[in-house]
Amino acid sequence: MIRRILASLLGTVRVRLELAGLELQDEIDHFVRAIAIAIGAALLLSVGAAFGAIAVIVALWETHRVLALAAFAIVFCAAGGGLLWWLARLSGDRPPLFAETVAQFEQDRRRLSAEPGKVDRPAAGQR
Repeated sequence: MIRRILASLLGTVRVRLELAGLELQDEIDHFVRAIAIAIGAALLLSVGAAFGAIAVIVALWETHRVLALAAFAIVFCAAGGGLLWWLARLSGDRPPLFAETVAQFEQDRRRLSAEPGKVDRPAAGQR
């Protein structure tokens, strides 16, 4: 009897740890992909913006060079601030790390503390 309980407990812990590992791997994959895309986009946008700014400044060199330089400084600073705001917003929308694992452990705790015979069954589609 005790061996079956221990085997069941170890099986449950193993499944929960596998779930935690999957969540961690998913988080790492998302992070690496996001960093790679962000670096590529930043490089391409920086080169494009720099060439565009140089073209406009050269075109206005004789008449409004200071105004053109100031305008591009403002535009670049505003764009950088906007990207930082966007990054903060994207980061805030992600669920906490191991949220599903914690939820499963909480569900296990509730089941173990329930009275015998009144164990709640998982809904359709849940394990």
